[in-house]
Amino acid sequence: MLESTYSVIEHRELGHLKIDDALLGGKRLQVSALNWAENGYKTLDLSKNGIDDASFLKILELIEKNEGVKKIKRLKLGHNPKISKLGYEKLGAMITEGRFKNLEELDLQGNLMGDNAASIIIDALLAQRKLKLLDLSQNRISDRLSMRIADMLVVLKSLENLFLKWNHLSKGVKHISAALLENTTL
Repeated sequence: MLESTYSVIEHRELGHLKIDDALLGGKRLQVSALNWAENGYKTLDLSKNGIDDASFLKILELIEKNEGVKKIKRLKLGHNPKISKLGYEKLGAMITEGRFKNLEELDLQGNLMGDNAASIIIDALLAQRKLKLLDLSQNRISDRLSMRIADMLVVLKSLENLFLKWNHLSKGVKHISAALLENTTL
């Protein structure tokens, strides 16, 4: 399905729903997320949509109510800087509870989340054993979080790709580098 009103690309046979760069927000985005949840897609791409907490919490609520969430492998939420700590707390709780048990890729790049929200996500991912890719680029992450990132690298042996570019890491990189010696998949 390809709609000209806004950028929605649906690949049912591949299990992907891509609604990126559409700036949908609000009701239309929530309806699209419900469609995704009902069809049990493996990829949900909501990048660059100007998602705020109200929309994000509603989307997570729709996803949480549906068993299709267990099939998700790729969750792309990049470039939605209006999601705040409240939204990340809900996402983190869902990850911790095992709602995204097959999650292999999490893209949160460009969300400008800061250390507090990033630490919520990192802590939640410690229980995620299938994660292969994590993109936390451009999120205002500082050296204060470098030890937590290092701990995550030691625990997440499945992680193959970690993106941290355009953050505020300097001296803390030594902790991350040391953890890379223990994680042989990166």
